[in-house]
Amino acid sequence: YTFAAPDLIPLASAEEFKEFLDAYPRIESFMNSQIEPSVLLLRRNNGKGKVVYPLGGNHHVLHMLAGTMACGYIINRKAAENLVKALIPVRIEYDAWAIYQQLGYIKLYSTDFNYVELNPTMSSNSIIDQMEKRYDDSCQFPKKLKMEM
Repeated sequence: YTFAAPDLIPLASAEEFKEFLDAYPRIESFMNSQIEPSVLLLRRNNGKGKVVYPLGGNHHVLHMLAGTMACGYIINRKAAENLVKALIPVRIEYDAWAIYQQLGYIKLYSTDFNYVELNPTMSSNSIIDQMEKRYDDSCQFPKKLKMEM
């Protein structure tokens, strides 16, 4: 699996960094146990997820139906191979996790704690939310996209 964190700032405190180091063996164990293509977002996401794995303390891995942001995640090889297939040619943004899950390319998980934070400068410079509609957001879009692939 691969750890990707392209737009991170350092964790806010030594205590948060220690929490990540303490949880990492369990995060690694969880990802090693995944036989399906899996992505673990290292941030708490909006929405309610089902607890599937304890990380120690009050922190857990949740199975998510949707999720956003690609500022920090761990991805296993099967998921990476599937995303390469889905992304060439580019049709949707890389962190459209819910769509990839609906297409069957990944199983999406999230931590219930922010182990990483988005760089505020990069976030404020982003124009993605100012762009015109990038794709059909109807529930039929994943089906249409799958037929094109």
